[in-house]
Amino acid sequence: MVQSQQLKSNVKQLPYQQQGMGLTGWLFVIAIFGFALTISMKTLPLYLDHTTMLGVMTGMAEEKGMASKSSAQISKILEQRFRVNNILEFNYKENVTLERSDRSVTVTLRYEERVPLIRNLDLIASFNDSVELKD
Repeated sequence: MVQSQQLKSNVKQLPYQQQGMGLTGWLFVIAIFGFALTISMKTLPLYLDHTTMLGVMTGMAEEKGMASKSSAQISKILEQRFRVNNILEFNYKENVTLERSDRSVTVTLRYEERVPLIRNLDLIASFNDSVELKD
């Protein structure tokens, strides 16, 4: 009986209600969420464009007779398909290389994108993919 009275007196000393997060806690959560949203909004277009370019290259690899075409023809086809897919500001000549072997052509897409994040901080995404064109 004495123990139950001590427990009741201890319970009365606890706060009446639980309190939630304070203003600083909410500001911290909002700042973290905002930073993550900013990063994702800046990097998502980079990855979408890269996925589109890789899809174009993969589609060319699935076509028959691409390796028998000249390097100039392959370059022209690739550039046209990039434009059709709204990849307009891509420096094709610096970032795409064609390497010929006996039976295939390897198309290598190697480039780096830099996006300003906050003041003097930049996000850098580098991509390096190859596709082999066969007959």
